[in-house]
Amino acid sequence: MDSIVKQNESKDVLRELGISLPCDPNTVIKNAKKELEKKQDKRDITAKGDLFQAISLSEFESGFLLATNVSEPYKTFGIQMLRDLQKEYNCTTVSEKATVELATLSYIRMLDLERRLNRYIYDSNMNNADLILFGLLSKDLDRAIRQYLSSLQALKIMKQPQLQVNIKTETAIVGQNQVIQEQHG
Repeated sequence: MDSIVKQNESKDVLRELGISLPCDPNTVIKNAKKELEKKQDKRDITAKGDLFQAISLSEFESGFLLATNVSEPYKTFGIQMLRDLQKEYNCTTVSEKATVELATLSYIRMLDLERRLNRYIYDSNMNNADLILFGLLSKDLDRAIRQYLSSLQALKIMKQPQLQVNIKTETAIVGQNQVIQEQHG
């Protein structure tokens, strides 16, 4: 109990002194506002700095980090897919939105791998190194497909209404391994 009291006192002292972690979202937002005021081109955002971090805090609405992790041709499509899937599954929780992002990234990876594999399929001059790379890309494509489908399946499970069952009986048969329990009174 003493350690909890000491921890709370330490937090109060740090708060009074205005000390916070540089990666604390409140600190990042405060610093990002200052950084934005200094910028002439408000659209110029580098992958470093508080402005980048502040924008990433709204990832599930903006798709900002998703766009930094996919190739140029897929950025706009990826953000739209993210938003459409969130709408389709009526995502409200962080876990649901994160699962949608995982599904979107997996789908985009699938598209990109298919594009790369098609180059090899139509190339009649494949050498041994090309064949090895083709095999690796094929396996990665299978993995991306499984990740996409399992993400969607997880999302569907999350969105299913919880089943509540109340049983009031003297005899109950439960599941595949039938358990019979009788009360003798």
